[in-house]
Amino acid sequence: MSERGEHPDRVPKRRRLTGVEREILRKRLTAGYARGDSIRALSEKTGFSFGFVQQVLGEAGVLRERGGYRGKRGRLTGSARAAIRDEVVSRYRDGWTIEAVAKKVGRSKDLVQRLLREADVGPADRRMTTHDRAILRQDLSRRYREGRTIAELADWSGRGAEFVHEVLREAGVSLRASDMPPPRERR
Repeated sequence: MSERGEHPDRVPKRRRLTGVEREILRKRLTAGYARGDSIRALSEKTGFSFGFVQQVLGEAGVLRERGGYRGKRGRLTGSARAAIRDEVVSRYRDGWTIEAVAKKVGRSKDLVQRLLREADVGPADRRMTTHDRAILRQDLSRRYREGRTIAELADWSGRGAEFVHEVLREAGVSLRASDMPPPRERR
């Protein structure tokens, strides 16, 4: 802060900038924007209007798309999108939940749902065959008897806890008290 309590980058209002002053301001604004400052914050810091700051950043070619910061991963395009779509479809057809698939591929649930729609994959496409369900039933019951919890099994299998609970009941496994569902309230 200067002696008058103003920010050091603040330029008095209603004064036209010379070419050199505008270039200095452009560098300051682009540096602040690259650090993650918003256009509004830069506007308040420098004393210039939001529109002018946006115009200078646009001329500098550093404006992000509308919708804000998109993260370091960026957009999925071409072969990367196809590869992730293939993995998403494969895991979903193997019975994984959308949430588990999203967590595994490191993307949002919305993107996973979009990729599934693009591939014309619906809920009916993830039903397990009798043989696959029998194998999963054996694996889940063995791991449960070894001491794993239903939550751990749900995470391991990419299924919901309700599904794991149902499969264990089908297998005739007696559940530990801590894994019993809470009693339903009567109305």
